Amino acid sequence: MDTFLKCNHHGKEINEQLKSSKKERRKLAERVMITRLSLYNTRMQKCDHTKLYNKISDKNVKLVRERLTQTIIWPSEDDEIVGSLD
Repeated sequence: MDTFLKCNHHGKEINEQLKSSKKERRKLAERVMITRLSLYNTRMQKCDHTKLYNKISDKNVKLVRERLTQTIIWPSEDDEIVGSLD
């Protein structure tokens, strides 16, 4: 009976330690998340959104133009000569 009480007592200590470590991990995770959010907010405040938007839209326009020039079938010089003879 004495060994049962000792084992049960150790089991309670282990459970308490696990619970406290879970709480500590949760608190650490919350602190990390708060730190990341504050860093993100300060970075977003320093960022010039209009300038960033303009850069992205300029790049998109350039890409669309490149794709259009790749899809267009340009007439060859022979086609122009044949068209002028008609």
